[in-house]
Amino acid sequence: MEGEPERSHRVYVVSDATGGTARRVVDAALMQFKDASVAVEQVPGVRKVKEVKQLVKRAAKARGTIVHTLALPDLRRVMLTEGRRRHVATIDLMGPLLSRLSETLE
Repeated sequence: MEGEPERSHRVYVVSDATGGTARRVVDAALMQFKDASVAVEQVPGVRKVKEVKQLVKRAAKARGTIVHTLALPDLRRVMLTEGRRRHVATIDLMGPLLSRLSETLE
């Protein structure tokens, strides 16, 4: 409607390290949607289950999306479980690759 503020979608870029890899992937994907209003929040250094749960709760309130590069399987599982429970889309950029490499290289 005219006069209403433009709404933006919020994307949370979550990592147990710096988040640089995930941020570059998100930025590359967003290039396909140049006219979209998207707020990207980078959240580095996530290493605890409590932090993951808090982030998913925050994303649920904002109706946002979480893109992550969490290396630890336990954190990835919590992210997936909490995301489903709170109806938050979570996109795991590293998990499938790490699982495959673990199967073939260990």
